[in-house]
Amino acid sequence: MELDHVVHYIPDLEGARKQYNALGFEMRDGGKHSYGTQNIVTRLHRAYIEPICIENWDLLRAKRPQWVCDLL
Repeated sequence: MELDHVVHYIPDLEGARKQYNALGFEMRDGGKHSYGTQNIVTRLHRAYIEPICIENWDLLRAKRPQWVCDLL
């Protein structure tokens, strides 16, 4: 088994970017998702870390992707 990526929920995307950068990680823009989240990423050899925040709670609640339902 190989680890592909780790998702790290954070409330403040830019704050997380600054903290990860201060630890020596080179954070890059990830993307905005159609269900209201946004992320940044950094590569770790064959895996990556994905800090993710909820940018639009109303859209997230309306779309209710499966991973959100799994958390409820």
